[in-house]
Amino acid sequence: MAAVLTAGVILRMGNYSQNASLWLDEASLALNLATRSFGGLGAPLDYNQAAPVLFLWAERLVLQVGGINEWALRLVPLLAGLAGLFLFVPLALRLLSPSGATVAISLAAFSPVLILYSAELKPYSIDFLLGVVVIILGLQILENPSLRRPWSALLAVGVLGLLASTPAPIVLGGAGIGLAVSTAVRRSPLARRWLGINGLIFAALTIFLFLVFYRAADSAYLHTVWRANFLTAAFPNLPERAWVALREIVWLSILGERTGWLTSPARELVINVGSLALVGCAVLGVARFWERRGAATVVLVLGSTGLTLLASALERYPIALRLVLFTVPSLILLLAAGMERLSLSFAPDRGKLLLGLVASLLVCRAAAVDLLQMVDSDRAENGRGVIAALERRHRPGEPIYIYARGLPVWAFYTTDWHSPDRKRLDWFRARGGLGGPAFENAPSRGRPVAPHEGHDLVYEYRGRSELLGLSTGVQWLALGGLSREGPDAGWAKRESARIREVAHPTAWMFVAHPLDNSHQQLLAELQSMGGRIVYQHLDRLAGVFQLSFE
Repeated sequence: MAAVLTAGVILRMGNYSQNASLWLDEASLALNLATRSFGGLGAPLDYNQAAPVLFLWAERLVLQVGGINEWALRLVPLLAGLAGLFLFVPLALRLLSPSGATVAISLAAFSPVLILYSAELKPYSIDFLLGVVVIILGLQILENPSLRRPWSALLAVGVLGLLASTPAPIVLGGAGIGLAVSTAVRRSPLARRWLGINGLIFAALTIFLFLVFYRAADSAYLHTVWRANFLTAAFPNLPERAWVALREIVWLSILGERTGWLTSPARELVINVGSLALVGCAVLGVARFWERRGAATVVLVLGSTGLTLLASALERYPIALRLVLFTVPSLILLLAAGMERLSLSFAPDRGKLLLGLVASLLVCRAAAVDLLQMVDSDRAENGRGVIAALERRHRPGEPIYIYARGLPVWAFYTTDWHSPDRKRLDWFRARGGLGGPAFENAPSRGRPVAPHEGHDLVYEYRGRSELLGLSTGVQWLALGGLSREGPDAGWAKRESARIREVAHPTAWMFVAHPLDNSHQQLLAELQSMGGRIVYQHLDRLAGVFQLSFE
C-alpha cells in the first residue's frame, strides 16, 4: 500500500512539476485572482468565472506570498489533491476488506482525472477532498451516534466546505439523509439534536452564500451552455444524454480517456461495454455494502449522487465529471466493493487471483494514461510558449491580432505582474467579458458581421497595436459540442480587413483554444488578399503567425 501511495504522490507531483502553460479557463480565473483584493474576490468575477470564496481567498493568499505564477496558482489544488488521496486510505480501510481497500486506494492513486485536477487552477480537487472527509465523519457518527466529537467535526468541516466548495450543499445534504436513515441516530437524543443543529446551520449558510456571493453565477448564459447536461426531458434525447454523461464519469474517473467524440465503432463498442461493466460492478458494490453495513451506510455513500441527479432533473446542477468530482470517492468505493463481492463467487484462491488481475488491468491502463497525460495533455495549449516565440521575433510597430478565445491567455502572459498596466487589463476585461464584443464563447449574432464592427477594438501598448478579435459566433456547448460549424457570415472577411488595414507591411496573429476552424478561414482570407505566412510557431492548441503583405 505504501508503494501505491508513493506512486500516487509522484504522479501528482510530476503533473504539477510540468508547470504547464495556463489554458483558457485557468487564465480567466488567474486574471481575477491577480487583479482583485480579498474583498474584490467576493464580487461577481470577470470573464464569466465563478468559484467558492474561500478557495479564492486561499489562492490570493498564496499569490501574495509566492508571486503571480503558475506554481503559486496551482498550489492549493495540489495540496487538496494530496490530502484527498491520503484521507481516502482510512476511508477505504474502514469500509472494505484489506484486499478491497488496496484495490480502492490503487484506483484513487492512479485515477487520471484526480491527478489532472490536482494540478489545475480550479477547485475540483477540494470537492473530492470534501466528499472523502464527509463520508469518514458520517461513518464515525453511524458507529457511535452519541459521541459529540464527530458531530462537532462535521459541523466545522461543513462550514468550511460550504465556503470552499460549490457542491458542498449536495455533499452535506446527502450525508444528512444517510444519517437520518440510521435507526441508532434517530434513537439518540444527542444525535437528533446535533443533526437538527447542523442541518439548520448548513441551510442558513447556504442561503446566505447564495444571496451574497453566488447568485450572479446562476446566469442564463451558463444555463444555455450546460443545458444538455441537465437530466431533464425538457431537452431532447434524455436517455442518450444520461448514458453519455454516465460513461464519461465512470470511464474517465477510472481509465482517463475521453469518450464524447468517438469515431471508431469498435472503440465506441469497447468503451460502452467497459463502462457498462464498471456500472454493473458498482451495483454489486451497493449490494455488498447493504449486506455488510446496512441501509444507512449505502445512503451515506450514495446520498450526494442521488441529490445530484435530483438537482440535475430540476435543472439546478449539470452532470459533468469535473462538476461531480465529489462523487468519485463513492464510485471508487463501490467499484472495489463490487469486485470484492464478485471474487467471493469463486473459490478463495481463484477469487483473490481474479480480483488482483482485474484491478491490475485497470491500474496499468490508468497508469499509462497518467504518463501520457503528463507528457502531452490534449487540453494544455502552450500559450506561454508561443507568446515567448512571438516576443523573440516581434519588431517594433508590428500590430498583433488576438483571437477572441486567446484573450485571457494573452492578457495573463503579456502583463508585467511586477508593475501591471491596470488600464489595459480593465480594457481587456470590459471587452472580453460576458456580453463584450470579444467574449470568447458568445453565441451567434444571428446576422452577418457588420462592416465596421470591431473598429474600436484596438489598444496601443508598448509601441504596438493590439487588435482584439471579434467573437466568432461559434459557441461551445457542454456535451453538445459546438453550436454551429463555422463563424458568423462575414466574420473572416471583416477580421482580415482589420488586420490588413494596420499591416505595414507585416502583422501577427495569436491563436489559442481554437475549437473550430475559424482561424483557418481567417488565414485563408488573408492569403487571398495577398498575405503570406512568413513565420509560424504552433504548440498544441496555440499558435502565432507572422503575415507579410509585401
